[in-house]
Parts: sequence; C-alpha cells; structure tokens
Amino acid sequence: MRLMKMILMTGVLLVMGAAASTAAVSVAPSAGAGVCGAESVQDSPEANAPAADGIDGRLQTIVKEAVRIFQGDEAPVWPGYDLARQPFLVYRPDRWALLVNPEGPAEGFGPLPDGWTSPGTKALFHSGKYGDLAGQLVFDLPAGEARVAAVGIPDGLFEQDTLHGLPVDTALLAYIVHENFHKYQNAAFGEIPWAREERYPLTDVESAALAALELHVLKDILTAVDNHDRATGRELARRFAAVRIERWTRAGDWLGRFEQGLEVKEGSAKYVEVQCVARVRPSIAPTTAGDPVPSPSLGGLPAVEQVRRNVVQLLAEDALSPEDLPRNRVYPLGGGLGLLLDELGVAWKKELETDCATFAFHRQLARHYGWSATELAAVLPETMERYDHAALRTKAAERLAAYGREYVTAMAEFNAQPGWRLVLAVSSNGVSRSRVSTARKWLMDSGTKSLCRHYRVYSLKTKNWQFQLKDSALFEENDWDARRKQVTVVMPGPPNITLDSRPAVPETPESSAFQNLVVTADNRERVLKQAGQIRVHASGKEWRIMLE
Repeated sequence: MRLMKMILMTGVLLVMGAAASTAAVSVAPSAGAGVCGAESVQDSPEANAPAADGIDGRLQTIVKEAVRIFQGDEAPVWPGYDLARQPFLVYRPDRWALLVNPEGPAEGFGPLPDGWTSPGTKALFHSGKYGDLAGQLVFDLPAGEARVAAVGIPDGLFEQDTLHGLPVDTALLAYIVHENFHKYQNAAFGEIPWAREERYPLTDVESAALAALELHVLKDILTAVDNHDRATGRELARRFAAVRIERWTRAGDWLGRFEQGLEVKEGSAKYVEVQCVARVRPSIAPTTAGDPVPSPSLGGLPAVEQVRRNVVQLLAEDALSPEDLPRNRVYPLGGGLGLLLDELGVAWKKELETDCATFAFHRQLARHYGWSATELAAVLPETMERYDHAALRTKAAERLAAYGREYVTAMAEFNAQPGWRLVLAVSSNGVSRSRVSTARKWLMDSGTKSLCRHYRVYSLKTKNWQFQLKDSALFEENDWDARRKQVTVVMPGPPNITLDSRPAVPETPESSAFQNLVVTADNRERVLKQAGQIRVHASGKEWRIMLE
C-alpha cells in the first residue's frame, strides 16, 4: 500500500510510560507516497547507516542458519518450501532491512555492508527505516520484482533469554521459518477456510474441558512418537479422534469450520517450524570486532520435545487458559499430529495442501485406518474416564471464572492510567490487522472486547490509511453487526493535531468535522487525507477520532 498512514511509533512525538516503553503519534505517508509535500519515510541504502552491534551479529547468524537448513542433503521438510530459494525479508525496525533471494535489483537496496556475513545465498541490504515497517509482520510486501513476507525483529526480544519455550535466537529462527511458510501457503495451497477468532465460544466450559483432554492425549501421543511405538501411537490417535469428533459435534458447525481451517494453516506451519528447528546446528555469531563467539542461544531441539514443551506450558494448571483456546492450542496440536502421521507412515502433506477446505488430522487418521463413527464413539467413554474428564471440567470452570476476574482487574488498571486517551473509531470494512505481543490478552463479551497489556506492534491498515502502535497497552471494541471497530490507547500528553489548517483546541468539547487531519511531529507536517470527525471531551483529556 502506498497511500496514507496514521502511525503511533517510537520517538516521533510523545513518550509513553516508562523510559523503556516509548510510543508516539503522527500521521504520515507510506513509503514513496510524497503526498502534500511530505517527505518519504524510506531511506536510501547508504543513508543513516547505523553502527553494527551485537544484535546485528546474532541476526546475521540466525538468517544464515535459516537458509542453511534448506541447503543440505536431507529430505525437504515440506516439498516445495525452500528458504534457500524463496525471497523473504528480515528487518530490524528503524535500522535496516535484509532482502534474501531477491529476484533482480530492488529499489532502495544495495550490497551488504562491509563486515556483514553472507546468508549463504543472494542478499541485498537497505540501511535505515524501510517504508512503514515498524516491527509488524507484513505479507505480500513489494521488494524489487518479488512480493515477500517481511518479518520484523524488535530489539526488545533480545532482552529475553527464552521465547515460547525456546532460547530466544532459536525462537526467532523458528519465527522466520514459520511466517515465510505462510507466504508459501498463499501461493501453493488451495483456499484455506477462515472464521473470525473473536467469535470463539470462550465461555463454553464443556468445550474447554474437552480441549484440555485433547492436549492430554496429545502429550501421550508425543511420548509414543518419541519411543517409535506405533501400536500405542495408533491407539492414542483413535482416542484423540473420538474426543475431537465429540467436541466438534456438540459445539455446532462454527467451531469445526474455525478449527479445521486454523489447523490446516497454523498446524502445518508449526510442523514445518519444529522440523526446521530440529535441524539447527549450534552456530557462532560474529562480534562487531569480527571475532567469532558462540551464539548465546542458537541450537537445535528435537521436534517432539519442542511440541511437548508447548503442551506442558499450555497445561501448566491442568486446564487451558481461555486466551489459549482459540489459537495457541492449535499450534502444538497440528505440529504434533503431523509428527504422528509421519511416524505411522500415513501420507498427509499433499492431501492437506490440495484439499484445504476439508482436510483434518483426525479425519486423515480415521480414513487411513478405516475407523467408523461407531467404533470411535465406543472408545469415548473409556477415554474420558482415563483422563478424568470430570476433574478437567471442574478445572475449566475455575479457570474461566478466574479469567473474568483477571480481566476486571486489568481493565481497571488500564482505565486508571494517567494522561490523555486517544480513541480511534473506524469502519471495519476493508481493515486488516497485524499484532505482535507476548503479553496477556483478554477476549470478553463474545469477542467484542479485547484488552492487551502490551503490544510490541499493533497495526490497522486500509487502502487509504494505516494506524500503528508500538509498546503500549490497547483496548479494542468491535460491533460485528454495525461493522465498526474502536481502539483506545492512553498517552501522557495531548496529541498535536490540526484540522483543515486550524488547530484542534482541547478546550472545545463539541465535534469538529474535517477533510484533512494533520499531526506535527519532528518539525514536519504529516497529512491524513481522510474525512471524519474529531471530538474532544469536556475535560480535554480524551480525543476521539472517527474516520468515515
């Protein structure tokens, strides 16, 4: 997209919260737009070249190892997916972007800087901020003759020792592999069914209990796979299929459609991710002085152990947290069942890739072994007894009640923040959303309300504008029937906004219509050509922007 953006981002206008957590508000053109005389935010390859540091060295090693995994003599993890050939982009927000496997020259990119390690394949380098990339994940980004997945790696991630149960460098390699597989899916797979995550029945205690039961069975499946015990793996697969059919049948058509599509998309990507990480070799990362040192946290881990760690983390309290039900549980389920299918010698990759609309792991197993619905129903009561379904149901109810109490507390903390509230209300038609966060998130009231304590990056995008938030809490509200979305963020100072060449005065509580909205930041005017209204609360502490 090359039109206009509204962007909240580090170091532009306002400092948010503590010194380590910064954000600001501005309105600016996307890369190369140059609208209304505003300068482009895309630097040249040589401009503002940042000094290399230890994070640069670690990222060079991570990217090189991600490419090397696909250059060996081993059988491909997924036929057709090859990061030694597929173009992709990794970037460090505001510092540089690395285009790997470019298809010809790319405007704004040049050769690698002196001292940089080649990733083992063709690569081009861009110094400084690239386009409107601020840390978010972007698919289908134009880069030269290719359209690529752009994977942002915020510096804050390197402050952690682990991420998602893996050493942080290994987790970032997994992230690059996983997200670029989605880019491969977009080109190679059939149409994957999709349903809105926020509509997930979080308050259904029985469904939550059966979801936990599925993971308990999966944990035993992983042990069987690890021991190459096919007989036990097959029997456990039958029990899993029985539980899965019960869940989907009692919950109605929507749950089955939602989880089937998500398991095809995210389950297969998780499978590819864990198989690639299993092939990682302990590596060395160059220092800024050029001396090789051991990478602090880049190394392989068996695929089964990776999935097992995910399952153990999800079942830490022997019950799933409601926030993990719609999506987080799907990753280890799909990845683990893919490993089981491999162990049992059941063909599945081509079937999944070509039949995305109906493929499901449990159906593939049932079809391969000829299990009838009657046979699967017969093993359900014993399975529920073996895994103490009654206790799982009690724990699910307790966890759901605690989740509601935690939301009330978190919402009170959000509302108690001092400062100015900026509220953006927009039509949800044509809006795409991108989020990067490892913090707690609550989905409430049938998914119409969402609170996250800390987004590294939150982005809304249309063909006309883009809204980005960095390093802040955010409250989101959705009206599905009216197709409206509203997001709220708290800032320590008032935004500096001009409406159609006149200041928006905080002391004016009435609504003001506008055709153009301008925010001044860093002594530059940024223009949003989008009609709407702005309303300032009588207290002057809440600014509500409504875009048409």
